[in-house]
Order: sequence, then structure tokens, then C-alpha cells
Amino acid sequence: MDVYKILKAENYSIIIFGSGFTGEYLLEHCRRHRLCVTAFADNSIAKQGAFIDGVPVLGLAEAMPGVPMRWLFWCPQGRICGAWFAN
Repeated sequence: MDVYKILKAENYSIIIFGSGFTGEYLLEHCRRHRLCVTAFADNSIAKQGAFIDGVPVLGLAEAMPGVPMRWLFWCPQGRICGAWFAN
């Protein structure tokens, strides 16, 4: 299965969990593949409210409701582990 084709064909938006180095790397990767990143979700209150290259950093609860999202790329502990279909 080609995840990029699915995400592009269905015009999915992406929320990246974690706004550190790995999250920024994933943003760059998504943009290279012309994927729409809606927001970063981060549990660090200090990072919430900031913007990274024009993308807002939201709290986890704030990022989930009302956002047209289907795929989430998970970046725990500085590693990209895969994708999860949210709906």
C-alpha cells in the first residue's frame, strides 16, 4: 500500500505528534511529498501556542476535535514509528 497516494488522493490533513527535532523532520518530509500538515500536537505547555514554519503547535486535546484529519504520524521518543488511521 502506498501511503502517499492514499493521503494525496483523499486530501487528508496530518497532525504530527511531537514538535521537536523529529516532528520538524517529519514536517519537511510531508511537504516534500506535498502532504498537508494541519498542526503539531505536543503535551509540552511551553511549546503550545508557538508556530513551526507556519504550522501551529497545539495541545493534544485542542488538536483532535474539529480538525479534518484521518492519518496521524506518531513520533514518540524521537523515532518515527509509522502511521495510524484515525477514522
